Amino acid sequence: FNLQIDHLPLFASDQSTGHGCDCRMMPSSKFPIISTPPHPRQPKRNRTPRTSVISAFLLLLAPGTLAAHPAHGRRPAHRSTSTSVRYDRSITTFDPSGRLLQVDYAQISCDKRGGPTASLLGPARCATRPGETASWAVLGALSSVPGSDGAESARVHRIDDHVLLVTAGLGGDGRTLASALRMRCQSHRTDYGEPPDLDEVVESIGAMQHASTVERGGRVWGVTATVVGAEPGPEDWGGADGGLGMYQTEPGGAVERRVGCAAGKGRKDAEDALEKHVKKWMGVNEEDPDTCEKENALDCIFNILLGEGNNESFQDAGEDDEAKAVDLYFLRIDPERRGRILILSAKHVKRQDVEHVKHILLNDY
Repeated sequence: FNLQIDHLPLFASDQSTGHGCDCRMMPSSKFPIISTPPHPRQPKRNRTPRTSVISAFLLLLAPGTLAAHPAHGRRPAHRSTSTSVRYDRSITTFDPSGRLLQVDYAQISCDKRGGPTASLLGPARCATRPGETASWAVLGALSSVPGSDGAESARVHRIDDHVLLVTAGLGGDGRTLASALRMRCQSHRTDYGEPPDLDEVVESIGAMQHASTVERGGRVWGVTATVVGAEPGPEDWGGADGGLGMYQTEPGGAVERRVGCAAGKGRKDAEDALEKHVKKWMGVNEEDPDTCEKENALDCIFNILLGEGNNESFQDAGEDDEAKAVDLYFLRIDPERRGRILILSAKHVKRQDVEHVKHILLNDY
């Protein structure tokens, strides 16, 4: 079709002057061509030659100006010389001392702001005797304060039938890490028809934490993780010789096998208390000292988390000591159980309930 509109006035006042808009749409064009008649030309004004004098004067001053400012008159931007400002903007940038500051900040967040946790393997003689395996373990974490809706942030997560994860640091990062590990364990079962070994689970945690330090645009995991689980025996997965193993991973991806682990607030004091316990029971040569050692291990965990003795750094100034409670987990090797471990838990154990819980764990199981 052909549509031609000539001299269509834009406003009512244009009808008197004859000025208008010419809009034509032809089949060969996609859009209408809008043209406006030009206004009557204005008579030219006489220009004076003053501009040539000014231009010549500026040319005379130009060499001196360029020499005074080599960067064409631009001043260098002011930059701070502080190391923390220069090197903590990027996760993948090392400072002159060879540290990744974002990883250091994540470690500080775990040690200063994370909820305290403490774990022990027993018997302690497994730390020095090559043929000795751990047959039981005690895990403890300070109970989190319930929110307004009654929900709590769990610090102990069951990853698989034979693996438990204890996190200290950012609660959201701990839950996300536990969920990712469960998915990897399920994928391993689907692909190979068997659960992953404990060291494979630990390597997955370390790889995930390390990957966050080499990829741009992300954030370091603010979690210190303690992993406890059953290890396979020398024959196969159901071997009776397999014991319990304990590992600890840091935000930077470092993995270490340990007999006692502590994380969160007051970590240094807690590690000192755990070391004293291990050294005390490491050289015991009695035939059956496990009952006494288990009781001493439970006392050690409760004293650390409830802030007794010299572990005052666990105590919060604004928190009532009577309101403190501990979530306790006791693990023991049992070939008849699923995952070859028996897991007993006691939630929200307060100071007045400690002796009752110890009696149940030591005598009834």
